[in-house]
Amino acid sequence: MKKFFAIILTICLVAAVLAGCGSSTPQTTAAPTTTKAPETKAPETQAPQTTEAPATEAPLDFGDKYLTMLTGSTGGAYYPIGIIFSTLWNEHLGSAGLNVSGQASAGGVENLNMLKSGEADLGLAVSDFGYYSYTGTAMFDGKGEHKELRGICGLWPELVHMVVTEASGINSLQDAVGHRLSIGGAGSGMAYNTPIMMKVLANAEINTDWTPEYLAFQQSSEAMQNGQIDGVNITGGVPVSSATELMASSIGTKILSFSQEDCDKLNSLGYTQFGLYTIPANTYNNQPEDLTTLGYKCELFCTADLDEEVVYNMTKVLFEYIDEIRASHKALSTIDAKTCLNGLADTPLHPGAIRYFEEIGVTIPENLK
Repeated sequence: MKKFFAIILTICLVAAVLAGCGSSTPQTTAAPTTTKAPETKAPETQAPQTTEAPATEAPLDFGDKYLTMLTGSTGGAYYPIGIIFSTLWNEHLGSAGLNVSGQASAGGVENLNMLKSGEADLGLAVSDFGYYSYTGTAMFDGKGEHKELRGICGLWPELVHMVVTEASGINSLQDAVGHRLSIGGAGSGMAYNTPIMMKVLANAEINTDWTPEYLAFQQSSEAMQNGQIDGVNITGGVPVSSATELMASSIGTKILSFSQEDCDKLNSLGYTQFGLYTIPANTYNNQPEDLTTLGYKCELFCTADLDEEVVYNMTKVLFEYIDEIRASHKALSTIDAKTCLNGLADTPLHPGAIRYFEEIGVTIPENLK
């Protein structure tokens, strides 16, 4: 019996243990799951992208570049315009080492001779005279070709002012036969062109049918006012100061006119430098109407060995400051980069000038390449 109760008790104890295991003990509230903050990756450190600065041109540096520019006599247009140009270049390119000195001279023919001999770097002359120097023809016949001559740009038309005294009775070139005329300094364009005009248009030979005086503009003005000469060829860009002085003097003067027929006659004989132009009314005293006259185009010349960068920048400065140029002298009022190469004789342009004109869209005429 005791054995039976022991067995029952053992069974009850086992049941109690099993029940305890099956019953749920109060569940402890689990700590709330903390939502994991999204992982924020530290931004990758990248070197800031630097915008490349536009390439800046290196400052111009010509070293110490001294150039001589030949002009003309002080009473004409060449001299003041040459000084205007050299001053402009020195002002805008001087910081790069360029120094241009403008010098008076006898005029275009002498300028071309001195360019050939290496005594100068720049010079003004009639465009056709440059071609004659380049080819060793006309007034340069027998002196050899100057194949190193180069043009830079065309400038203004130089107009013939054949100023005569009223008292001389000269009303045309034919009337000038037997008279004493000043034709500019030896080596000037006038000293070359006046005998041509007298021969073709008046059938008169120099030293035989008329007497030349080789006087500069100022000397010519004084000689005329002193009665030593009857007329003077003052050729230059309008207005020419010596012509202004003579036309305002008390001695009584006038300027002879020329016709299209005169111009055609000269051209037909090969003197293609001549064209027909107009001096507007009232440009000078005692000139109430427009006056037609002969003229030819002036050109700026240099030599082939002048540095391309220098010539490029000199040409660029001339035309970038064109308004300043035009305001400085009336003869320069018509200069324009787009048209200044028109009508030039066949002397090649300098590569520096070609580079500038092509850069601004100007077509280089074949005869100038």
